[in-house]
Amino acid sequence: TDYTEIRGVWISAAQDLNPAWVASVTQAWEAVGYGIDVVADLGTALNAPYLTWLTGGDANWYGQSLITHDGIAAAQSGLIGNDMNSRLSTTVTGPGTFSFWWKVWSEQNYDYLKFYLDGVLQSQISGASDWAKISVAVGAGTHTFKWLYSKDASVAYGLDAGWVDEVAWAPVWTPIVPAISATSGDFADRIRVTWPAMNGATSYRLYRSGT
Repeated sequence: TDYTEIRGVWISAAQDLNPAWVASVTQAWEAVGYGIDVVADLGTALNAPYLTWLTGGDANWYGQSLITHDGIAAAQSGLIGNDMNSRLSTTVTGPGTFSFWWKVWSEQNYDYLKFYLDGVLQSQISGASDWAKISVAVGAGTHTFKWLYSKDASVAYGLDAGWVDEVAWAPVWTPIVPAISATSGDFADRIRVTWPAMNGATSYRLYRSGT
């Protein structure tokens, strides 16, 4: 079970009922591996330095070059013991298509690498799996992708870890065409062309039809 969303609800409830409880509630969640995630320098290992990466749990994800899909580098879940977890996440603004490669080496059917979209489980792998690609299209708005490697109460197998590599985010961009108006200017041989400023635009190019 992914308790990250539940953690947020508990802390919000404590804030509303009695702000003095927030520290105690936060500490309790940290004790079971659900503290505040920290920004991680994993962009290079994941081939996506343009995204902000967060990691947390009982051990943080880290970049390494021994087990990869692209032969260069990949992110690996942190070293954890029984009843522990290690998580990785990033957030994008849709619409667009998000893809990545992943694999796991764990106790079959007990320890899992799971992938979530906006807190909803999308896929999970267990055992000694080879690299596989996942691709998902998302609509407009903010979306959070999360990977969670978690172990049950006993048994260690293989390297007891999960890996993610070659993350790609391809946003769908629809150009905004402003409403352009042309009116008579102060001279008979000229016209005045106007349009509303576009957010973020630093220059404009106009074309005149020859017809």
